[in-house]
This record gives sequence, C-alpha cells and structure tokens, in this order.
Amino acid sequence: EQSIFQDTPMDLFDLSAEDDYAFGAPPPDPTTCRGGSMIMWTQTYLRGESLTLTWDQNLKNQDFDNKLGSLEVFGLCCWEVYTEPDFAGKMMKFSLGKYESSTQLIDVFKTASSAKMVMC
Repeated sequence: EQSIFQDTPMDLFDLSAEDDYAFGAPPPDPTTCRGGSMIMWTQTYLRGESLTLTWDQNLKNQDFDNKLGSLEVFGLCCWEVYTEPDFAGKMMKFSLGKYESSTQLIDVFKTASSAKMVMC
C-alpha cells in the first residue's frame, strides 16, 4: 500500500506546540468570543427602541450612538461597551444578565459609542 504523503517531509505534519504558528497565522486572540448577543435599549428598564448585537459594532453605524439606557446580555460571552467609536474611551464590561438603570451602566449610560463581544 502506498501513501499519498510518502514524499512529504514528516516535519510538515509535526503539530507540536512550538510550531503551531510557524506558517504566519497569529495566535488566537484571547479576548475574542463568539456565542452570545446583547440587546440595548434607549430607555431604562429594557424599554424604548432596541438594538440587538451579535458581533462587534460601532453604534453610530446602527443609529444608536449615545442612546444606551439599558441592556441585557445573553450567552457565554461578555460585552465591553465603550464611550468612543472603534472601542476607545471609557469602557465597562458586562456579563450575562440585565442592566436596567443608569446606576448599573454608570460610565456608558447615554454615552456608549461602540461595543464588542469578549471572553468573560
């Protein structure tokens, strides 16, 4: 029986830890998470207009800049909400649950401009 890989050097198949990124692929970003969503509302207590996020967003692109009044996080991931576009400015991190008032949103209440899903 002949292998289709008989002329291939075995070191191409060596998947040892030190060679994991030998081909230029960056290591996985430890802050990246996929598996959840966040609903943001314009008013407190999960009322008003809403926006559901399932990936990183600048809120201006969704006509939701500086409108955050309350939010709810679903799934396995956390969300970082920033006061400036492109994930800059003051940041607050939210895990699974409801955040219904300005006292829970403190720095990002009515000032949120971007949000991204991250590992908790």
